[in-house]
Amino acid sequence: MAKLVAFAGVFDGHDGEAASHYCCKGMLHHILAETDRLTHKLTETTKRGRKKSLSMPLPSSSSKDINIQLLKQGQVNGYTSAQTRFGTGADPPTFADVNDGHVRSNQSLFGKFFCGTRRSIRGGTTATCISLYSKGDGGSPVPCALVACAGDSRCITDDGCVDGVMNFRNVTKDHRPAEPDEARRLQTCVKRGTVLIAKDDNIFGTLRIYPGGLAVSRTVGDLAFTEAAVPTPEVFIVPLAAATTFRFVIASDGLWDVFKTDEVGAMVAQETADQEPRSPKKAAKELLDACIKHGGYEDDVTLLIMDVTVL
Repeated sequence: MAKLVAFAGVFDGHDGEAASHYCCKGMLHHILAETDRLTHKLTETTKRGRKKSLSMPLPSSSSKDINIQLLKQGQVNGYTSAQTRFGTGADPPTFADVNDGHVRSNQSLFGKFFCGTRRSIRGGTTATCISLYSKGDGGSPVPCALVACAGDSRCITDDGCVDGVMNFRNVTKDHRPAEPDEARRLQTCVKRGTVLIAKDDNIFGTLRIYPGGLAVSRTVGDLAFTEAAVPTPEVFIVPLAAATTFRFVIASDGLWDVFKTDEVGAMVAQETADQEPRSPKKAAKELLDACIKHGGYEDDVTLLIMDVTVL
C-alpha cells in the first residue's frame, strides 16, 4: 500500500474562522483515520473472500486500481468525517485520536453528549488538500499526488515543465453555483423548494445559494445549508515522474478572481524568462505583489507554492 509522506492544504473560511481552523488542525487526521479504516476493512474482506462489505466500488482488474480507489475514497470519507465532527462542536482530532480510533464523532466521548449536528455552529470553509504518496507494495501506481477539493481554492501544476509559462494546467475544478456540473446538482434542491439560486446586487453579480448567500457549492461547515452545500470533495490524481520537479500552486479565490491560470503560470514558473531559477518563496512574493498592485476586486488571498521532486 502507498505511504503518505507529505500533506498540505488551503482552507479559505467564511462567516468566521471556526471551520478553517478546525480543518487546518484536523483534516489530515480525518483522512488518515478513514484511509486506515478502509484499509482494515479491505484486508478483512480479502481474508474472507468477499467484497460486498466494503463501502466503495472495487475494480476487479488489479490491486493497483484497488489501491487508487481506496486512497481516493479515504479522502472523500475524511472530508465527510470532518464535517460530522465539526458539527458536534468537538475539538479537531489529534494523532492520538487516530491511533485510538476516536476520530469519528460517534466513536469519541463527544458522541455521548452531542446528538447529531448542531446547526447553531456558524461558518464554513473551502478545503483543497494535496497528499503526496511514495511508492508502496502491492502494485501501487505511486509516487503520486492526490488533490482533494471542496470549494473554489484552486490547485494548478506545471507537470514538471520548468519553463511552465504556458504549461500550467488546472488540477481541480471550482465548485460554484454557476459551474454546469454544480448547477445540475443544485437544481434538485431548487425543485424541492429548499434553496434559491440568485445573483447578488453587487457589480459582479455573483451567483449565490440562499438562504445563506454562499458563493460556493461545496464546503466543510455551513451546517444549516448542507443539503445544497455539501462537503464531498472531488479527488484528482497527478502521477509523479522520477527525477522531475513538479510545482504545485494552491490559492484561495481571491487570486483566481484577479488572474487566470496561464497568467499565474507566467509569474510562478520554475524558471524566469531569462532561464534563471525561481524558488517557490520568490514566486509567491512576486505573485502576491502583482495581486496587490492589480487593484479592482478586493479579497484576501491564501497562497501555497510547493515543489515536489521524486528522487
